[in-house]
Amino acid sequence: MDKREIPRDRFGRFSWKKDPNDFRRDPRAPRIKFKCKECNKIKKFIPWQLKTTGGNLRKFCSRKCWRDYIRKNTLKGEKHWAYKGGRFKNGEGYIELRYWKNGKPIRILEHRKIMEEYLRRKLRENELIHHKNGIKSDNEIDNLQIVMRNLHKGEVKCPYCLKEFAIK
Repeated sequence: MDKREIPRDRFGRFSWKKDPNDFRRDPRAPRIKFKCKECNKIKKFIPWQLKTTGGNLRKFCSRKCWRDYIRKNTLKGEKHWAYKGGRFKNGEGYIELRYWKNGKPIRILEHRKIMEEYLRRKLRENELIHHKNGIKSDNEIDNLQIVMRNLHKGEVKCPYCLKEFAIK
């Protein structure tokens, strides 16, 4: 291979790059100034470092600034387009309600909340809510029964209405 066939960079040095005008890694390459959208610092970058995202040039000087901007400006909670009223299906198949009360996150199972509202009192620790048809996400009041923790299987007597019913 002749020396004439080997491409040279803009300074006349030998280069194996395809484009002799490609000086991306050159420390003397011209810099472009831009202002960070979050911290308003003016940064200098080589053109290849400014990545295009959706047709726009890079807008942040670091990942930290990008994260801070996203946290401040994204829609959260009820304002978010995908908000489902704080209802989630947990790993066991029950519907769980999540919301904030007095600055603290509250998580409660929907069937327990429905039964508490129906009885107009808080459920005790030894009281479980049984789904009659076995579908854990069916939280209609007609499908829910109070069951004592130690009597969850077999014949059960409700301590309030005194009805007896069988559980699988």
